[in-house]
Amino acid sequence: MRTTRRAGLLPLLGLAVCGCQPPAAPPPADPPPEAASGPPAVAPRVTIDTKIPPLVSIVTLHNLSISADGRRVAVCDDFNVVNRVNAQVWDVAGPKKVDEFENGRNFVALSPDGATVIYYPRRGVTARPVGGGKEQQLGLHGGRLTLSPAGDRLAMTADQGGYVWNLKAEDGLFLGGERPGTFEQALSNFFDDGRKIATGDNKGVVTVWDVNTGKATHSFDTKFGAAFTNLELFASPDGKYLAAQRRELKVFELPSGRVVQEFEPSDLTVYGTRLVFLPDGRTLLLARRNHSITLLDIATRQPRASLNGHTKEICAMTATPDGKTLVSADHAGLVMVWDVP
Repeated sequence: MRTTRRAGLLPLLGLAVCGCQPPAAPPPADPPPEAASGPPAVAPRVTIDTKIPPLVSIVTLHNLSISADGRRVAVCDDFNVVNRVNAQVWDVAGPKKVDEFENGRNFVALSPDGATVIYYPRRGVTARPVGGGKEQQLGLHGGRLTLSPAGDRLAMTADQGGYVWNLKAEDGLFLGGERPGTFEQALSNFFDDGRKIATGDNKGVVTVWDVNTGKATHSFDTKFGAAFTNLELFASPDGKYLAAQRRELKVFELPSGRVVQEFEPSDLTVYGTRLVFLPDGRTLLLARRNHSITLLDIATRQPRASLNGHTKEICAMTATPDGKTLVSADHAGLVMVWDVP
């Protein structure tokens, strides 16, 4: 059903000689140790200290966005407090803070060119020119939100489904139907060339939607069971896999819903947005409890690389559409920008 709404980053060697005799020949050197096993370690290219003041003992930077060229990053925490500046935009070069503002909900997204930031104050979803200027209120209200890679569509969850808003045409499609006792608590990224998106409800059922028609293409049960804790979803850009995490993590094949990998929660962070697929469709980035990020090959379950630099729990990650740059945030209020190996 179509609905319309108005919206306008050599130790020093000491030598000593005693007496007059030449020193004895040194013993044969031990063979060099074997190279340490494991994936190569990668350090961040840029570290940004947001200095967003915590309301509790940690800074909960649970939403990140990066421009398509990787030159600009937006970040916000998830505490909705009146007159508290909790959202920022940074140029990675420098780095340099170029904007900050009060955000009412845990959502911030940069347009592909990085010139506009979409955020969610109390008055509803709003588009803001980075650095200031006339804002445009879109007249939209929802739960979870995500922006398409092209920056032309905005998806939101609703009580029994969701809707996709076309920012250019200023109208939208409702996703869903009457399903008493359910509500959508998870929303994936756009995938399959921006033509599909997935939602997950409080009973653990995932539904994949065609954003052009508003109709469900298929659905499956994650077997996580009914719960009110957050469910996280992230699909590979080619639409072959969908990763879902409540506490444990499962990777499903699409459209069959067959489980291809499962991970226990003991080694993974369990709060915030921590799942990212690279454009190759087979590399999943996982935030781990040891504060590292692992690039994992889904087919072989083998790590490609480890990104090391955070000293606190990682609470958000996102990547550029080409998969060359990753940005992550932690509970110390630090944002790190990585060149993906």
